[in-house]
Amino acid sequence: NYLYEAGNFNVYTCRVIDSPGTYTLQNDILNSDQKVCIDINSRNVIFDGNDHTISGIFNVAQWPQHEIGNPDVVMNDPLMELFFEMQYGVPISLTVRPPYGIMIHDLSPDPAGGIVGVRNIHLSAWEAGIFYRNSHFDPVTEGFVENTSIDSSLVGILMDSSQGVMVNANYLGYGSPDLIGIAFNSSRNNRLENNDITSALAGIGLYYSELNSLTGNNLRDNMMSGIGLSSSLGNTVSTNTVTGSYLGGIGLVNSSSNSVHDNALSGNGLMGAIFLGSSPDNEFFNNNVSTNYIGILVDSYGEFLSEI
Repeated sequence: NYLYEAGNFNVYTCRVIDSPGTYTLQNDILNSDQKVCIDINSRNVIFDGNDHTISGIFNVAQWPQHEIGNPDVVMNDPLMELFFEMQYGVPISLTVRPPYGIMIHDLSPDPAGGIVGVRNIHLSAWEAGIFYRNSHFDPVTEGFVENTSIDSSLVGILMDSSQGVMVNANYLGYGSPDLIGIAFNSSRNNRLENNDITSALAGIGLYYSELNSLTGNNLRDNMMSGIGLSSSLGNTVSTNTVTGSYLGGIGLVNSSSNSVHDNALSGNGLMGAIFLGSSPDNEFFNNNVSTNYIGILVDSYGEFLSEI
């Protein structure tokens, strides 16, 4: 039910897409050394990967080793440095991949609407598999990312200063120890639904983001947190399943006015099922919390408005 699909074009290699239409990938694109493989800067575009793969290349000469958080070594993309510092607070040594597999960018609010969607693609070995940057959609003509799989990257789906995107039914991680599944920075009014993030570094992270909805996502066996909110407000986190996160299930830091309810949390580690740090005025109810290392950990004015 996406409102606009005009024109059909075949895609065979990395390219810029700057006019409306449905663009369908006809083959794998492997070991790309491009900074951006699919660069979309037009509305009314659907990119259909046709179940093919787009992968970057681990080129130590072109994308050398660096240490995130080390000011003496400049990272390839400062946004990534921000995310890792906020999430973990410590430098992490990595090999840099090319920046972005698919990038949608610089789409200002438009009264006429117009979507940009990505579907049916496998992405591997990028700093961010899919990146929406400064792109704005309204609730009727949402942007969308659906039925993608992303591994061996630093962030699966990255949203920066963007709104009105539906992220639905994607498969992220699966043995990718460096990967954050989905990361939002300064983004609002987006929907994350029915995504599966497994065996990654972390599941979903929201930073300085508001009025987003996270529902029905499945986060399993991730190394750090399942869902983390930092300096974010007015978000809804509901009906998610978070199991086996080594650090903890759902964490809120410096965040308020969020609603966390009807989630199932079990088998989560050091910081327990739910952790609040300096996060007053949040609402928690009907969460099923069982067999975690700690049930609920509250620190420094992390106040509850209602029962867990």
